Amino acid sequence: WRFLDAQRWYESHPFSLSAVPSNDMMRFTVKDLGDHSRSLISLQPGTRVAIEGPFGTFTKHQSHKARPILLIGGGVGITPIRALLEELPTDRDVTLIYRTSNEAGLIFLEEITEFAKQKRIRLHVLPGSRRRYPLDSAHLLQLVPNVRECEMYICGPTSLTETIRESARELGIPKSRVHSEIFEYHTVMESE
Repeated sequence: WRFLDAQRWYESHPFSLSAVPSNDMMRFTVKDLGDHSRSLISLQPGTRVAIEGPFGTFTKHQSHKARPILLIGGGVGITPIRALLEELPTDRDVTLIYRTSNEAGLIFLEEITEFAKQKRIRLHVLPGSRRRYPLDSAHLLQLVPNVRECEMYICGPTSLTETIRESARELGIPKSRVHSEIFEYHTVMESE
């Protein structure tokens, strides 16, 4: 995304859609992680935007129609998962694990809870430390007894994604059924 105004036209940053786009709206959600993301609050309605992409392959079209789906969102990584929830049909066997380091990090909780009710999605909301909610293979198996049959979608920080990918490997889930996107803030180093 490149916002074409005087302050931001020279910078582009990747953002995920947090809702299914319509003819007149695209919704994305940004966590305040630095000067650029913080500055977006001052965008004016009608600001032109140059969009590249999509990047990644985090879509419902990847999943095998008969397989149960396990969605795991960590922190602001819930944004593309929230969009996936919106377009999943009601007849799918879906479990969502929503992991944050604290309750303040739970964005979209009301919307996600409503989707869970409408679509009969099993929802596990886990705010707290990694020690409390390790999401290792034993913990995943406890939360999702059919995890070995699932198509997995993971989006969050590197540490969460790597933990889940390792847990999937330990549980014998083929790599082809583990889809992930990493949400991470990267600082730009200037050279002198």
